[in-house]
Amino acid sequence: MSAGEVATGRRSDETAEDAVQLFAGPGELRARCRALDWAATPLGPVRGWPQSLRTAVALCLASGFPMLVMWGPELVQLYNDAFRSVLQATHPAGLGQRARDCWPELWETIGPMYQGVLDTGESIFLEDQLFTPERRGEPGVSEEAYFTFSYSAIPDEAHRPAGILATVFETTRHVQSRGERERALERMNAELRAAAAERERLLAESETARARVTATLESIGDAF
Repeated sequence: MSAGEVATGRRSDETAEDAVQLFAGPGELRARCRALDWAATPLGPVRGWPQSLRTAVALCLASGFPMLVMWGPELVQLYNDAFRSVLQATHPAGLGQRARDCWPELWETIGPMYQGVLDTGESIFLEDQLFTPERRGEPGVSEEAYFTFSYSAIPDEAHRPAGILATVFETTRHVQSRGERERALERMNAELRAAAAERERLLAESETARARVTATLESIGDAF
């Protein structure tokens, strides 16, 4: 924010107009993006954003899939309405926030992934990955959650990785349901094995009893 903008306590009309144009359209996140003072973030005023960032943000906000854009060395976050379910209580603080500050409890895991994408430009795809995020607004209280996600590099005008586009789907219910089915199948198989073992035991007892009866009858026959 410039000295003149600080003095007036608001963004310049030109900066506000840029935000209105870039974030035009319906939805909570577009409205929050229009209202956010981007000059107070590491990204700076919207007017100075490169076209590559503008395009990535426009695609993200228009998507019905949960998507997150992280840009620059600080990996400043912008996301769409569908991504709110991933953030939960971390929304809306996560908008315009550094990824490291948004996900401190996961940074040892996801930080190297992000850096790998920026360093190599290669995408990462993982399915049903277990994380333990703090999403209920209670520091130190985490929960098990599973996600299928893709991290892809966003190139700048010089074709160098300058940001990351994350597409994330939470699969916790699917994984838990699959686990419940597997446990139910294991119980059924255990019951079938127990029933088979009991059947074998009864057959063995029956054969033993038959042999005893036969031996008894033969001994009676010999006696006469």
